[in-house]
Amino acid sequence: MSTYRRVTLEDRIRLKSYLDAGLNQSEIAVKLGFNKSTIYREISRNKGGRGYRPKQAYQFALERQDWRSTPRKMNRGMVATINRLLAKKWSPEQISRRLAYEGEISVSHESIYSHVYKDYIEGGRLFSVPSVVINLIK
Repeated sequence: MSTYRRVTLEDRIRLKSYLDAGLNQSEIAVKLGFNKSTIYREISRNKGGRGYRPKQAYQFALERQDWRSTPRKMNRGMVATINRLLAKKWSPEQISRRLAYEGEISVSHESIYSHVYKDYIEGGRLFSVPSVVINLIK
């Protein structure tokens, strides 16, 4: 277990057979050569309505991989929305949570603070919103 490796479809098939055989997660981890927390996480992340299924688990993992590699930079529409809400004196935390609630591409409050700081450096006016100034100083 000295080097990192991802869980493969073959590992998932073997994991399922060990689960069916009644082995616990620690025993499965030893047999597969993973840390027991990796096995626990694999099962809990990829369990569906009918339990742990290797092909479904593999598909879930591929979808998460695709999501991680998708750029989620703020586009012009999102920047316009953020700027509009900042002008209404919303905090970056409020904006971030609202965008997530509305199902928009989520953006962290840290990214919004970075956007405000970049605007400040470029001579913009977003930093003059009091709630943002207070949080930038902290």
